[in-house]
Amino acid sequence: MEWMKGLQQAIDYIENNITNELDYTEIAEKAYSSSFHFQRNFSIFTGITVGEYIRNRRLTLAGEEVSTSSTKIVDLANKYGYDSPESFTKAFTRFHGITPSAARKEGYVLKSFNRLSINVVSVGGEIMKYQMIKKAAFQILARVRKVRIEEGNRAIPDFWSECSAEGCLPVLHSYARKPYTIGLFMADKEDEKSCNYGIGVECEEGITIPEGYQILTIPEHKWAVFIGLGPLPEANQVMWRKIYTEFFPQSGLEYDDDLDFEVFPYQSDHDFEIWIPVKSKAESK
Repeated sequence: MEWMKGLQQAIDYIENNITNELDYTEIAEKAYSSSFHFQRNFSIFTGITVGEYIRNRRLTLAGEEVSTSSTKIVDLANKYGYDSPESFTKAFTRFHGITPSAARKEGYVLKSFNRLSINVVSVGGEIMKYQMIKKAAFQILARVRKVRIEEGNRAIPDFWSECSAEGCLPVLHSYARKPYTIGLFMADKEDEKSCNYGIGVECEEGITIPEGYQILTIPEHKWAVFIGLGPLPEANQVMWRKIYTEFFPQSGLEYDDDLDFEVFPYQSDHDFEIWIPVKSKAESK
């Protein structure tokens, strides 16, 4: 249950420092995780991004303070992390539906986003198919895009649509060693709030790289490979949640690298695999 305990510790850290500048790496450390995996796992587990949680909690607290105090708007903007009263007013209005000055009048309704509390409940009772595979280092030919992690649910499907419309998939498939397409998530080492997402295929070494594409080398790892079946994207979203809420909390395994990928066979929109590099939790102690 280390992940559950760590997630609650991270939430407590956010709440205890809600009016301070928050560093995602420091938050992730409370959850025994890298910033990359914490942000992705938080979103899968809670249904919202870390950034959304922080913004919603700050604006909830700002709403309470606006309606119960005479603190100047400019001071509230600074307290809750906004560069100017204008940007604070815009965010406040988008969240609450009224301006801060209007919220000080009686009769207006404000919104409240409650603090998260992680409760361990009975889960499982269903079969998850997976296998352990040790795979040597290999190469992927891919189109790659930098994506803000909290915008991934929109930006990544858009990237797939663009690649399809531009004819990228047939190009990739012409270089493929195996008949499937890969969706690869990789941490951006220079920007903790972003990741690099690649759409590609496993390819042979020494190929001539077509313009607009790049070669990505995936290190040797032991992989937990989860086998899924069902309509996409709903089925793999359900699988990801089960991995983080059921498999990892109850297994002796944890992530071994800041990357993972999904595999989609060419001729199916129901079959998929999720590949996660893993190691024994005992190795980290």
